[in-house]
Amino acid sequence: MLWFPGSQAKECAVESIIRDMTQKDLSGVLTINQAARPAVGSLDVDGLSSLLGWCAHARVIVGGEQILGYLLAMEPGQPYASVNYRYFESSLTDHVYVDRIAVGDAHRNQGIGLALYQDLFQRVPGRPVSCEVNVVPMNAGSLRFHHRLGFESVGEQETESGKKRVCLLVRRP
Repeated sequence: MLWFPGSQAKECAVESIIRDMTQKDLSGVLTINQAARPAVGSLDVDGLSSLLGWCAHARVIVGGEQILGYLLAMEPGQPYASVNYRYFESSLTDHVYVDRIAVGDAHRNQGIGLALYQDLFQRVPGRPVSCEVNVVPMNAGSLRFHHRLGFESVGEQETESGKKRVCLLVRRP
């Protein structure tokens, strides 16, 4: 049974729980992250450790001993140099920025991403949640998913010297 905070459960092959990410989770999170490229940016263990230090909301969903997915989100005022984070820092006064969310290939379309977002929304009630989704290369599935969750486009910008273009999204309370 997959646990959905504040919602009904959805059937899943293994019992799952959402919890805070720990240093012991880094290897599993990196595996999921690297398999999800280019939907999420590439990371190494040092980059993930830095992100983890800035994220007030670093959550994993686990089934048994296996990490099924993760979400990393930051509060305002972090020293993160991401152009996307900086965009939201300059345009929103109080927001939570989702730097990345990813689900392992074998566990997609089972409600894991939804459960991670519901968990975040419960942790930050009444606050805008910001993120970005690639439009070059196109990540149409993620755009549909975020729109279903109530995220709205507030603009687009190029990143990585024009190699990527992102849709900037905000979900307002």
